[in-house]
Amino acid sequence: MFFEIVKSTDPKIVGKPSFHSDRMKVGYDYKKKNSVYNWKINDTPPDLDAILLNEGAKLTDLLTCVPIGGKGSLVSDKLLGILTKFSMMKHVSFEPVILQRDKQIDGYKYISFNQKLSDEHVRFDLSKYVYLKRNSDGLFVENGRAKINSFGDLYSKNPQVIRPRLKWIYLKPTFKFEVFPFKFSGQIIVTEKVKIACEQEGIKGITFKPVEYLKSD
Repeated sequence: MFFEIVKSTDPKIVGKPSFHSDRMKVGYDYKKKNSVYNWKINDTPPDLDAILLNEGAKLTDLLTCVPIGGKGSLVSDKLLGILTKFSMMKHVSFEPVILQRDKQIDGYKYISFNQKLSDEHVRFDLSKYVYLKRNSDGLFVENGRAKINSFGDLYSKNPQVIRPRLKWIYLKPTFKFEVFPFKFSGQIIVTEKVKIACEQEGIKGITFKPVEYLKSD
């Protein structure tokens, strides 16, 4: 069983609002090539000076920052230390500057995966993608199984073609990663062993959402 690490929305744990940061420092240039918006596509270290935490935010082991989006995650050194004890896909980490009420907050890293699930990891013969159509009630229903032999088959050059919908991905027995992303670089998916380790170490501010679309032996 796999689980996605997601932020808690309990205000008693994460404060208010539920996201920790919605902006970088005043004057931050979001258009430059190494900004938090552009660094990934330009293959350059991101400018992380500085992330401003909301005054009502409570420090947890996973911090949410709106401008960073899905390109990476802000995690505590404690959480990262647990994750790296397991088999983790290739990733990079950077030292962020985090400020709250003009005080610098230390003990965090910005991590981003530069590896993801690929054809070599998947048994497409056991995976399932389906086509959808609207029924008479206007709801989408399954309309046949899509024949997918690689992730490349999911992308059509015709913009009018609707991409098949994922039902599940079946991972090969040789897939041994215990910490990895699937949909975006800031996503963190873990095995049950990693989940248990985080719970035993008292990691704060996260919940574990079962990932129903990933299957393995």
